[in-house]
Amino acid sequence: MTTTFTPPTTTAHPRAPHHVTPRDLAVLELLSEHEVLSTRHIAAVFFPSVRAAQNRLAILHHMDVVSRHAWGHPRGGQAEYLYSLGPLRALVRPYAANRADLAVVAAAHHDERMWRLVANPGLRSTLAANGLFTALIAHSRNHPATRLARWWSGPRTAAAFARYRIRPDGHGVWQAHGRTVGFFLEGDTGDDQSLLARLAGYRHLPAAGPRYPVLLWTADPDRRDQVRTLLAREHGPTVAVAAAADEPAGRIWYRPGRRFLLGQRRPCQLHELPSDHGPDTAANQARYPPSAWWPTGRLPQRGSP
Repeated sequence: MTTTFTPPTTTAHPRAPHHVTPRDLAVLELLSEHEVLSTRHIAAVFFPSVRAAQNRLAILHHMDVVSRHAWGHPRGGQAEYLYSLGPLRALVRPYAANRADLAVVAAAHHDERMWRLVANPGLRSTLAANGLFTALIAHSRNHPATRLARWWSGPRTAAAFARYRIRPDGHGVWQAHGRTVGFFLEGDTGDDQSLLARLAGYRHLPAAGPRYPVLLWTADPDRRDQVRTLLAREHGPTVAVAAAADEPAGRIWYRPGRRFLLGQRRPCQLHELPSDHGPDTAANQARYPPSAWWPTGRLPQRGSP
């Protein structure tokens, strides 16, 4: 039997602050799935500007609905806040109160949880992955014919595809120009052997699961070209490589292959990559669709409360 995700309704708890809005509840739902999001990530999904997001998130932080931590960029520049669910998260999200990770906790213990999140060695990859997905959502707001139909976190994806022992940083389904393309996202750490080892698990997916491309999100164009050369003679899953500074919905995705060595390979757009959802069988329980990742099936309007 296919397992489907049935999102709960976003109704505030009677003990919650009375001025928590539907948009606030949607922010909390996203934080529940992805644990840590930056101000810019949240602004791209829900708000008309970064300033508007900063103002509202500051209020939610004061209400203990969200927690935040100042995050500095590795190459310098102005820091921004990272947000996670706050101590009162179960009061405004009662449908999740039975989950151990969403229970109301003392503020001091919650601060410890936030510190563990920001000290996680994989945090940078998580933020980069969330940046790709929120950039796709921002693109879709200006291009109504496009849509991010599914956005799953790394842990949720790993659990759904546990039999294949893959651990991507995320999984999504992108719709554009009449095509629906599923993909797995892998952040690049700069370690060639680690990258090859992680890609090896995807070779088993076509047997019973989806045949989705693996997107490799590199730190810069130089590393992107190094990865293209590394994978030029590899026989494995469909892979597309791009630099994280680029617009993910744009014509930036390179498919490594022998022709790259001759300089004949041009980039393509995300919706142009080959994609197959796989057989509709019990062995492919995470097949798309059954349901969209968003509670209402649609994102809230960017300027709505």
